[in-house]
Amino acid sequence: METRPVEGRQVVLHIGLPKTGTTFLQHQVFAKARGLSFVHRRITPEWERLCFDLRRLGRWPALAAPFPRHRVASGLRAAAPRDPGTLLVSDENIGVDAYSLWRDRGPSPEQVAARLVPLAEAVAALGRLRVLIGVRRQDQWLASRYAESSRHFDAFGQVDFDRRMARLHGAAHLSGPWRWADYAAVEAAFASALGPENVMLLSLEHFTGRPVRATHALERFLGADLNPARVRGRGRRNASALSENVWRMRGGGELRLTRDVQDMILERFAPSNAELSPRAELDF
Repeated sequence: METRPVEGRQVVLHIGLPKTGTTFLQHQVFAKARGLSFVHRRITPEWERLCFDLRRLGRWPALAAPFPRHRVASGLRAAAPRDPGTLLVSDENIGVDAYSLWRDRGPSPEQVAARLVPLAEAVAALGRLRVLIGVRRQDQWLASRYAESSRHFDAFGQVDFDRRMARLHGAAHLSGPWRWADYAAVEAAFASALGPENVMLLSLEHFTGRPVRATHALERFLGADLNPARVRGRGRRNASALSENVWRMRGGGELRLTRDVQDMILERFAPSNAELSPRAELDF
């Protein structure tokens, strides 16, 4: 049966990516917005379970997917506002967690998008299901993500990172969780599943470089008042960033994004970034 959006109501899933300004958005923008029912895992135990079930929905085998989908649908119904408006569920690890890339395990954007199709049907009474995806220029995202994940991996270090990026540069095709770094593939997967009007890519560079314009675009997508004047001028550098292209490793030491490695990463994703639709104002 075709899903028809309910007038004036919608459910938006902010599914990451991590290290794209999600913490700032969650605490300084979404939590203070007007006309927005905001759910994050640290608000209540119920919302924590909802966010973890969303992660399971994308990761569990297909035969087991109906179980977390039922739990997610029930959680969304409980969280939805009674009056018309937007329910926003934000969890930066729905797509890629701290382990996925580096262990080469985890769902691809195509897998997560496919799992959202039956979820959209299940929660049609709450309005249309939409997806907000935070992105960041790939060289910055991968280096920042690696430094943040170093707390979980004893072998992480500069040599290991450089070798991984060299393999990435030489890979003809990306699979599994690595496809999240291909933003054209991410956009195409969710646009195909939910409709292009129900997908928004928000880059950290666009949000920090042109905060008022980016916030207005986000307001239109969410149907909420985010107060762009409050966002202007806010610092959003992550605590692990020591300086430009240098991050603190959680196990000690520093990670440097050298020019040759940076050039390799940018060259690898330049064709994909050029394929993105005009809707995606990335500013990189």
